[in-house]
Amino acid sequence: MRDSAYSTVLILSVTFGSVGCTAVTTVVHQPEQHVARQDGTSVTQDDVKRAVIRALARRAWTVEETTDDAVVASVSAGGHSATVKVAIGPGTYTINHLKSSEGLRYDGTEIHHRYNHWVRRLDSTIMNELGGIMKVAAPGDGVAPSTRPSADDLK
Repeated sequence: MRDSAYSTVLILSVTFGSVGCTAVTTVVHQPEQHVARQDGTSVTQDDVKRAVIRALARRAWTVEETTDDAVVASVSAGGHSATVKVAIGPGTYTINHLKSSEGLRYDGTEIHHRYNHWVRRLDSTIMNELGGIMKVAAPGDGVAPSTRPSADDLK
């Protein structure tokens, strides 16, 4: 009986222990955002770059390099690390995977869910930093840029 109980505990430990160690991998999240001001005027490349740099700081990413059209930054937590390149243009930015620690198991298409969590939070924070500027559709999907309704529209 004691051997049976020991065997059951061992089997459960191995089963649930391996589930905890094998994190789900998903397709790499590489958001491409296009933004426009509420009044329809263009968002400059400098506006986007400033928002990206502020968002990186708020999310505790380390800026490693900046150019006119890109920011390279890295983040590290829980024994994992990743580096991204945020390509910047007038009214647009794209977050691209550059490299990651072995533990994130990037295979060219899929990666540990932790990476996507970091990127989604960064993307959201960039959009928050852009303030009154609203997310709009990706290029080529036939949806025109939209803006938030004004206070007058809500009356």
